[in-house]
Amino acid sequence: MHPSAMYNKCIKTNNIKTSYKASSFNKYSPYVRTPLLNNPGRGLNRYAIWQLGYSPINLNELYIALEKYPIKDIAKLLKYGFTSGFNMNYPVPRLPLDTQKLKCVLQYHVAAYERVEHEITLGRIAGPFRFRPFSNLRSSRIGLITKKTSDWSLITHLYYTPGYCVTDFLDETLTTVQYSKCNNIISIIQTLGEHAKIGKIDIKSAFRPVPCYPGDFDLLGCIIGYMYYNDKCMPMGCSISCSTFQHFSTFL
Repeated sequence: MHPSAMYNKCIKTNNIKTSYKASSFNKYSPYVRTPLLNNPGRGLNRYAIWQLGYSPINLNELYIALEKYPIKDIAKLLKYGFTSGFNMNYPVPRLPLDTQKLKCVLQYHVAAYERVEHEITLGRIAGPFRFRPFSNLRSSRIGLITKKTSDWSLITHLYYTPGYCVTDFLDETLTTVQYSKCNNIISIIQTLGEHAKIGKIDIKSAFRPVPCYPGDFDLLGCIIGYMYYNDKCMPMGCSISCSTFQHFSTFL
């Protein structure tokens, strides 16, 4: 099956949409999601801090496909991750931290607020909160970058502060990725000949459909205005996001 077809099959395309609530957790598997009949993301409580972030991945289709995946350890990782959230494997004590806002957020504060609100409606971010939703919430810098569509993309700077940032303490063996080299692509095109058809698949907001493990939510805070928010999905700007999504894209 073509990767794009596999991805579309794993995305919920039926008329009944699925979302989840915190009360569906149980003592045996406290972060497993139970489906409800609601619109994607919109049935989620924006203030439910322990609720798993929304993902459009169709778990039933994903489980079936993973049964046939030859790399069993990665299959197990993906199955658990999309069911209960992907662990960031942060090994050190978690301490509260507030950081200064970037200039772009101060300059385009309305765009930053609208972007966060958009993520909230998708079930990916919780908030706003007047006080820390977790006593040890770490609020990292966020930034805005423009996309080709003239839209904004929200970046979480988990590389700040140097020497004390989240990524400084993540195991490099878990965050290292090896992308295809340009020379390999050129070699394939040369082998196929001058009439070869070339295409590219781009997944919008690639990391965002990947839910984080709720035990790591305290690492994913940010501040806009004077209000706290916490992320629930793999952020743009975290070293382990790349390797986690690469496991999924390679599977596709």
